[in-house]
Amino acid sequence: MEQKENRKKEIIHFFGQLPVESLYTAGIAGERFLLGLKEGKFLANYCPDCDFVFLPPKLYCEFCFRELKEEDLKEIENKGILLSYTFTHIDTNGNRLENPIIVGVIKMNGTDTGFVHKLLNKIEDIEIGMEVEAVFAPKERRRGSINDIVGFQRID
Repeated sequence: MEQKENRKKEIIHFFGQLPVESLYTAGIAGERFLLGLKEGKFLANYCPDCDFVFLPPKLYCEFCFRELKEEDLKEIENKGILLSYTFTHIDTNGNRLENPIIVGVIKMNGTDTGFVHKLLNKIEDIEIGMEVEAVFAPKERRRGSINDIVGFQRID
């Protein structure tokens, strides 16, 4: 049996800060979706070969790789069904929250995918299968961001 050679390597390190910047782009389909949110509407797209509706929209069908064109994009109604939910006790900066945020997976009517966002109801008012709708920020505060949706609330 051959023995591996054990070589110690000196660790090289540098002091100071690295000027690292990043820029996230939503892409063509993502930009269409976000611009729809800015207008207070959901845009999804449809693959006629797979009979599947994507929300958020995609440039290509993830099943058959067909290009999904502008004419495949459609507005869907602002209603859906809560499929699942959970709690988050940590914010995006890693700080513990005094009150947890409730996050749900919603299947918007007319789509075949789950959409994840914050739920606005109290925990005692939430149940799997309930009908929900998005609450949009006031038009003057919308910027074409996922944060244009304040959250989802139960439809009574």
